[in-house]
Amino acid sequence: MMKELSGHNKSIKKYLKGHKDPKKEARLGSPGDVEFRAQAMAGLAKSMLARFPKGSGGEGTRAKAEIWSDWAGFEAAANKLAAEAKKLEAAAATGDKAKISAVMKTFGKNACGTCHQKYRAPKKKKSS
Repeated sequence: MMKELSGHNKSIKKYLKGHKDPKKEARLGSPGDVEFRAQAMAGLAKSMLARFPKGSGGEGTRAKAEIWSDWAGFEAAANKLAAEAKKLEAAAATGDKAKISAVMKTFGKNACGTCHQKYRAPKKKKSS
């Protein structure tokens, strides 16, 4: 789920950044594609809490135990993600690049960052 959210997020950012080459610009998508991605992000965000039942963390995940020991804080962070995703969905529905961009400027910090800072462990370094 997190990889899917990240993929949608990155695609929207690329769309907003654009490209000088018109052929490459066309491959970045349309306002409709952005709206689809925003809708998908809102749906994923809405289901966030259900994806973290008690005891679901552990081996192979970056979920910290704080998710379950501070459930109220995690719940607040997940609800913040859902609220921000709804704002993005509303902006994307307009097709207005400026409105989408305004939401995206703070999305990472206000939506993703509220969880990542406290409830996600850093990536494990690959041993050589």
